[in-house]
Amino acid sequence: MEYQIEFEQEDDGRWIADIPTLPGVMAYGASKAEAESKVEAMALRVIADRIERENTTMARVHSQPERPMRCIIRATISHTEKSDR
Repeated sequence: MEYQIEFEQEDDGRWIADIPTLPGVMAYGASKAEAESKVEAMALRVIADRIERENTTMARVHSQPERPMRCIIRATISHTEKSDR
């Protein structure tokens, strides 16, 4: 999985970081690094939630008792800054 973080600085100095391919994954920060850290954490939670829902649905479809599943999430996140409008 590859995700791109886009950054934009507000007039008040705050930074916005968002991942357009993950709707709703956006975070503000006092610094660019803070916004980046927050949006990465949110993205990982969203991805993990999607995987968990998928696994639960598949377990029900196959009528197998749920059992713990191990999953490794590997995400590559790259960065870009939005140009001035």
